Amino acid sequence: MDKTQRVTVPVSNGDWSFSFELTLEQACEILNSRAGDIVQLNETREQIYVQDGNTLLHTKAANSLSHNDGSTSEGLQREATFSILNRMISEGAWESDDEAPC
Repeated sequence: MDKTQRVTVPVSNGDWSFSFELTLEQACEILNSRAGDIVQLNETREQIYVQDGNTLLHTKAANSLSHNDGSTSEGLQREATFSILNRMISEGAWESDDEAPC
């Protein structure tokens, strides 16, 4: 099983941050993404959607029936997210993984 790391990034609107977990492979997918791309984070319908050049959208469905009750959606600053992911990779946050960095 791939090692996951908790990533905390600033939201697009507001003075706070949002955290989620991802693997090195998922971090690389986000770093190589373009507008319209979707990166699945896990099997519970949690994903990162690349909204545009400035915003990533983190969404998590509430239940297996895909009803919206209790689902979450947060806009994340794309440049800040990329900076944090690049720093984590260069510092070896996923060091025990057998994969090479992006």
